[in-house]
Amino acid sequence: MEESITLKDLQLMKENNINDILCSHYPKKDSFYTLCDRLDLYVVDETNIEVQGMGTTNQGPFDMTVHPVYLPEWTGAFLDRTERMYESSKNHPSIIIWSLGNEAGNGQNQVASYNWLKSGQSSGPVQYEGATHFSNSNFQVPMYWKFEDMIAYAENTPGRPLIQCEYSHAMGNSVENLQDYWDVIESYDIMQGGFNLDWVDQGILAQNENGKDYWTYGAQLGSEHLQHDYNFCLNGLIDADRTPHPALFEVKKVYQFIKFRNFALETNTIEIANGYDFKNLSDFIISWEITKDGKPYATGGLSELDIAPGGSRRVDLNRSNFDQTSGEFLLNLRANLRVEKPLLSVGSELAAEQFALSSYKFAADMPISKESISSQLEGKNLTINGSGLKVVFDSQTGALSELNDSDKNILKEALRPNFWRTQTDNDFGYRMPQTHAVWKKTTETQKLVRRSLA
Repeated sequence: MEESITLKDLQLMKENNINDILCSHYPKKDSFYTLCDRLDLYVVDETNIEVQGMGTTNQGPFDMTVHPVYLPEWTGAFLDRTERMYESSKNHPSIIIWSLGNEAGNGQNQVASYNWLKSGQSSGPVQYEGATHFSNSNFQVPMYWKFEDMIAYAENTPGRPLIQCEYSHAMGNSVENLQDYWDVIESYDIMQGGFNLDWVDQGILAQNENGKDYWTYGAQLGSEHLQHDYNFCLNGLIDADRTPHPALFEVKKVYQFIKFRNFALETNTIEIANGYDFKNLSDFIISWEITKDGKPYATGGLSELDIAPGGSRRVDLNRSNFDQTSGEFLLNLRANLRVEKPLLSVGSELAAEQFALSSYKFAADMPISKESISSQLEGKNLTINGSGLKVVFDSQTGALSELNDSDKNILKEALRPNFWRTQTDNDFGYRMPQTHAVWKKTTETQKLVRRSLA
């Protein structure tokens, strides 16, 4: 059962263009790494070290006289956990980076762990978020840097690649301006991407008083009088049963490795770029479709494209001309696998793009004659009819329950309001505005760090 769930996770990652996994915040079972070896996924293995509750290097002041990372009597414990991580999984080729832990400060014990890994034990690189301003990390791996922080770093002669070890918080239905992040990431070679926080909601299936299933957490289990993190364990891109959140579809689109860009309407050509490091685009079938007013108008495909990793080519779509003023025309392009890949079947769509082929303006004023509208109350249903339009309200609740356009109801069920109050600061000092799912850290230390990088 456990391996089948892991396989489902890895398949969903593959289907949505995710290719790297950060083991937050402890090593996994050996079977996980074996699957990643076989199925072509990169892994950052992370040692089981986190001392967040006592303060961390980049998140505010703390007492160095009691913090374990600075005390010599804790050196053995830090080294023991680092050595066990390495020795238990050192033979797995999927592991490309070792991590010294998560939010645990950065004192002499983290430096000792780094030195042990780099003293001939491992040829692989090491990363650590706490070493943002220190030398015991081969990568710059901050958390939740803003665009201006990233740009300032990239343009200031950086000495190590930048990978955000946490960014794009996925709590609720949000991944925080993901396309804007990747516009910056793809503009600088020094930037290598980032790790969304996080993959799956850690929810528990429960039932409300009406017997309806829902995913619960923390205070909803009768522990509201105890310390807890509110809904802070529901940070994922997918539900606990592996149902994708809407945000996952945005991740897939932004992360796609095949880019369709610089479409030229006058020449019917488009540039196709291969962002893969090892995969030729001959593995894909590239097809196009033109829609007119939302309906299929013309279709076509491209011959097999031999575009090497990192390469690009401008190609002719070979389509016929049309009257651009006769409707709204859109061009849709798709890239589907021509061959089977690990966890991906033939035909899997891994990239798509859309371009407008004509300008389309909605009428500024849509005059409606009162004579064309009628209303009727039957029971509790208030029905309003117009020219080709039917709207039904529940007269008791005011709910919009039916919206018909040309005899087709576009509502699955009645619209319901969904209000969610913002929580107050929790014991860790984070404010979690759940309406837009941004994890804000507002310590004076972080403000100083931002100013120093600006």
